[in-house]
Amino acid sequence: MLFRSTGQTVFVVGSGPQLASVRGHVLDRLQACTTIAVNKVFYRFRPTYFLSSYVGEVMLATRRVPDTTLLHMRDVLGPPLVPGAIPLRRAMFVPGMDLPRRLNPADPTLLTRYNVALGAAHLAYALGANQIVFIGVEQRNQLHYWHFDEDARLEIRAALVERGDPDLLRIDHPYASLDRDLAALDRSRDDCMQPFFSIDHTPTFKAYFEIFARNGVDVVATTPESVVADAGARVVRVEDVLADSGVDSLPAAGPSPTAP
Repeated sequence: MLFRSTGQTVFVVGSGPQLASVRGHVLDRLQACTTIAVNKVFYRFRPTYFLSSYVGEVMLATRRVPDTTLLHMRDVLGPPLVPGAIPLRRAMFVPGMDLPRRLNPADPTLLTRYNVALGAAHLAYALGANQIVFIGVEQRNQLHYWHFDEDARLEIRAALVERGDPDLLRIDHPYASLDRDLAALDRSRDDCMQPFFSIDHTPTFKAYFEIFARNGVDVVATTPESVVADAGARVVRVEDVLADSGVDSLPAAGPSPTAP
């Protein structure tokens, strides 16, 4: 069940290179906060929520962070495909639309546009956040934190091999496969210095942020080299956000899975 953290800071954490530079003690402090992770962030720390549209990612998260609330968004709402995962419906955001401040229990729908971080931003808003902070959502190129952390890359690789290549991977994405996942993981840094995606997501993030601002929600980027900073989020170091929110005075919520 989703809970509303009304009036709190919610962190949206992506798997960009920035995440590799976030130190273990900072990750431990983040575990005392409400966090929404996407991609394979859960090999770096244990989030409150994990959101994905890929069933293979949800399968990995089930094994790695079973106590995390796992959210699987699909074009159609149906029974869970992975035991314990909460199904959500995803719908396309187009300019001029509003973002619902609450999810309808009968048809919980996240708006996104070919970018899971947008769905995570809507989720943070729907949870009642008064501040949404982005970490590791750079989207400058196709690099991820594991390109700078060989131990993490090898751990993820072993988990992918153990998960295997079940037909379920392709239920929503016909191209999904173990071979494709391994090829993406094994790409060199140089090969990943391509644009993040063929679509410029900056205008959509900007449209989201304008909706948030009209409703009194502060939006923070933790690195200036990011799509969220380009879209208008103010830039504050993650350590300063944690200090301003009082998290540094709270006990850490236990060590993160990999805390260098």
